[in-house]
Amino acid sequence: MGDDLVIYYNDSIDSDNLAAAMALFKATCWKPAVRVLWILEPRQVCFGLSMTMDQITRCKELIKQHFPSVENPFKTLLNGDIKQQDIDVIKDLTKDDRKILEMAVKPKYGSIDDATLHARLSALDLATCLSEWSKDNPIEVLVDYESLEHIENPVNLHMHHHEELINRTENELKEYYDIMKKVLHFGRRTDNLRDWYNKCIWRLEHDKKLSDISVGRLVLDNVLNRIKTAGSVRFLGGSSLRILQQFLDRDVASKIKCHLQVVSLIHTPH
Repeated sequence: MGDDLVIYYNDSIDSDNLAAAMALFKATCWKPAVRVLWILEPRQVCFGLSMTMDQITRCKELIKQHFPSVENPFKTLLNGDIKQQDIDVIKDLTKDDRKILEMAVKPKYGSIDDATLHARLSALDLATCLSEWSKDNPIEVLVDYESLEHIENPVNLHMHHHEELINRTENELKEYYDIMKKVLHFGRRTDNLRDWYNKCIWRLEHDKKLSDISVGRLVLDNVLNRIKTAGSVRFLGGSSLRILQQFLDRDVASKIKCHLQVVSLIHTPH
């Protein structure tokens, strides 16, 4: 039998996911016979969407005013639960208020290529965090790109957490905010943001700190083979957990002890 294997599977490096990753790293870094496989599940994106705090506040007020049956305006905004046709029938809205209220409508996704760019940068950012924690242990980060064809982003993309801004340099942040502020045409802004992503990715791909870290595409058969040959397997995950269904379908689930991350807590089912 091979080394013990821990599979970390999550969707981004926001605060609770990063805390889970750090806790896992600290629990395993001193165990030479344990290998951790870090897998990122990407999400659909739409470059250029964002809301200020003033817009969020005003949008919640408008939801409460025009949709009085809604119990939680913030949750409705976060989920994008308002329908465009329901806004279209409202007559007493100023042009600015109508534009803000329409941010509570879940927008269409951008292209798969954009989501792939976002996922690549997120994976490199995760690798950067791991490289800061570990100077010696081998690190492998995989991206489950195939999941983009099968899952839905549960969050209104106007409200999406901008994890792409984590780990950016001062110049990268300045360029990003200049694009968001000065490039008003949505298509041109999207093109500029694609260029921005590519430059951020290029910088990290050429960072010597990441030269010994493997960042690549998830190949399910390779993961299944590692599960079969491992001494023991633990799974720590959040996100959609789609990969667990794949483990069930491929008859390896019985070997895996599963730990699920719920919100900011780690829960181990019995």
